[in-house]
Amino acid sequence: MRLSIFTFILSFIGLINIQSSSAQYTISIGQTAEQLANTLVGEGVEVTDASLDCNTESIGVFEGSGDLGIDEGVVLSSGEVLDINSAFTAWGLPSTDLGLPGDDDLNSLIAPLTTHDACIFTFDFIPSGDTVRFNYVFASAEYGGYSCSSVNDVFGFFISGDGYTTQNLAVIPGTSIPICVNSTSGVGDWVETAPGCTDMGEGSPFTEYYIDNTSGDYIKFGGFTTIFTAIANVIPCQTYTLKIGIADAGDGILDSGVFIEAGSLNSKPSHEIESAGGASMIWPYSNVVRGCAPGSFTISKTYETEEEEELHYTLEGTAVNGVDYEYLDGIAIIPPGATSVQIPIIPISSPYLKGTKTVVPIIYSSMACMPDVFGDTIYIYDSLYLESTTFDTTICSGQKVHIDLESHPDFSVTWEPSPDIEFSPDEYSVYITPNVSSVYQVKTNLIGSGCPNKIDQIKIDIVDPVVKLKFDDLNETDRLCILDTIKLYSEGAETYRYYDRNNTPLGAGDSLDVILPANENLYVVVGTDSAGCKNKDSLNITAFPCCEVAIPSAFSPNGDGVNDEFGLMTDGIPEYYQLEIYDRWGKRVFVSYKVENQWDGTMENGEEAQGGVYFYVIQGRCNQGENFKKKGDLTLLR
Repeated sequence: MRLSIFTFILSFIGLINIQSSSAQYTISIGQTAEQLANTLVGEGVEVTDASLDCNTESIGVFEGSGDLGIDEGVVLSSGEVLDINSAFTAWGLPSTDLGLPGDDDLNSLIAPLTTHDACIFTFDFIPSGDTVRFNYVFASAEYGGYSCSSVNDVFGFFISGDGYTTQNLAVIPGTSIPICVNSTSGVGDWVETAPGCTDMGEGSPFTEYYIDNTSGDYIKFGGFTTIFTAIANVIPCQTYTLKIGIADAGDGILDSGVFIEAGSLNSKPSHEIESAGGASMIWPYSNVVRGCAPGSFTISKTYETEEEEELHYTLEGTAVNGVDYEYLDGIAIIPPGATSVQIPIIPISSPYLKGTKTVVPIIYSSMACMPDVFGDTIYIYDSLYLESTTFDTTICSGQKVHIDLESHPDFSVTWEPSPDIEFSPDEYSVYITPNVSSVYQVKTNLIGSGCPNKIDQIKIDIVDPVVKLKFDDLNETDRLCILDTIKLYSEGAETYRYYDRNNTPLGAGDSLDVILPANENLYVVVGTDSAGCKNKDSLNITAFPCCEVAIPSAFSPNGDGVNDEFGLMTDGIPEYYQLEIYDRWGKRVFVSYKVENQWDGTMENGEEAQGGVYFYVIQGRCNQGENFKKKGDLTLLR
């Protein structure tokens, strides 16, 4: 009866779960054994001959984010994996009795118990390194009410091949105790003394690996473990068989599952090479400098052994062994108990050795399936590494130049001259705004390295157009009147725009006609050259009120140079002018049609006029078109 109730509940909740939008893990089924195996494969592993002995709904792939610490991979269950991806609702879920048999290898882990609803996933693999490993999490619905009982659900990772006969890799670290419900339960203090748990072996249950999921939102199991890593020592290029299995124990209900991380099945090479620059100069890559601290490369082994190991390595690259750096014989010895050995790269200083050289340490593999091991390239420089992204450049006045430096972050960097330089955010990225054409120097060094300073220079030229503004050529005696029209000319740039003293635009072009509106007139031209640089020039032009006339009331033509003539006094030259002088009887005695021809007291008949009062009439028209007429008395003094 209990089985029927659980089956009904699971079917109902599972139906809701498949369509739940709150689940963070997506689980899909129907993959082939080869597809599942390839999901697990990472670096250095080749998979062949994959097979499944499992209900099709008990294995699949998952992806997403949640509490497991694994975001994607392969999931196996003793029930149905599509029932897993929802929030925890109650202990005992998920639970599906598939009515399938168990597995003998799994039975051996929890004897005398027997297993049910086993899901077995098997494949062969060939490692390229001497170690194989993968990451996984175990979860179960049995933790809550059936910890330390006879329903001790279990799973195993069984490896077979050279050196192994069906050995389980899914064990508590440092022990041979299988990972199952009773060895990892942590649902309460009582489990620490409960026989079903303590009987698993010394130290069991290992509660530190248990994670309570009763408040979880992502998977339905009430508890799961921390991430375990299964590890096995292997022989490179040999074929091994890995059998992954999970099953219910004691009965076929209250399911368990195992989540295996995608790409975590890997077998790295037995050795690694790490290159290092001199005085830790490793950015943007490892480098050494002639005359400075030496660089090095370190060969490390990825396995543990107490024996001395002799390795043979090769040095390739453009640098010549014994010429560009001190000679190395290609033999490295890792002492007993050590895990690595360091080989120095000591560059040789010589005036005949110029240019950047490279050294690449390599351990060539003697086995077809094992990749060669490469260290990072070590660069040998003649001086400290310092590169600028900006070359000598030409700018306009007021513009900024952005300069990025590539160098080691531990180098000290100094800029000169400094007042024009803005750090953004530091001395490796600067903005320069020069006032005049200048040469900027950047100096770098690594304190304690014994290296000479590396100096670079950047020249920034300011090239602005030389703009000149002028107007119509006039004679020295020419005067400009208010409302006169003149033509402004510009030169020295490509395009021009004109403005008045109030910065009001007046027009554009090589020249511009303007009417002088006032006594003092300021005109500004802004010229732009083909590079977009701008400059300006200006002119002050004085215009006179030419129609303001003045007439004296008397004159004395006695030749003393003072007030010897009578006529119009004006700053301008009228377009039309006439001066007439009459005596007291109304007889005209003088006439002139030019301003400069004034009356000097001589009458039309050539005789000197007598002293006395005379009458004048002056009329004309200014060059602005304004007519004027003046008349009155004048006194001639003798």
